Parts: sequence; structure tokens; C-alpha cells
Amino acid sequence: MVNKFDPCVYSKFDEHGVAVIYLYVDDMLIIGTSIEMIKLTKDFLNSKFERKDLCEANLILRVKVKKIRI
Repeated sequence: MVNKFDPCVYSKFDEHGVAVIYLYVDDMLIIGTSIEMIKLTKDFLNSKFERKDLCEANLILRVKVKKIRI
């Protein structure tokens, strides 16, 4: 689903959780509520497009990203 406030933000909701894709020029950031949801999203995108996976982000807009488990 395209975000009506920002056409560069897409979201997907299903029984596995939520995934959000942020697009900026030739970069893409995928976040999700679970690793499974992120993997399903990446697999779908890989089946449709040629892309390079740069692994986990550790810095976004000069903000350091820290992965935590709740």
C-alpha cells in the first residue's frame, strides 16, 4: 500500500506482520515487525527486480541505529 502522505513509503500488512519500504533515489530501506516479514518482502522484491542487498543499516540520516529485542 502506498502512503498517501509520502509516495516514497510503501507498507505491507499480513499474518506475518508489517513491512515498510522507504525509497530514496536508488536506495531502499526495509523495516518490519519480524525478520520473517523482512525476508518475505526481500524475496518478493528479488523475484521482481534486480537489486543488491547491503545488509543491515547502522546509520540512517546521520542517526545511529541500534537493534534491540523486546
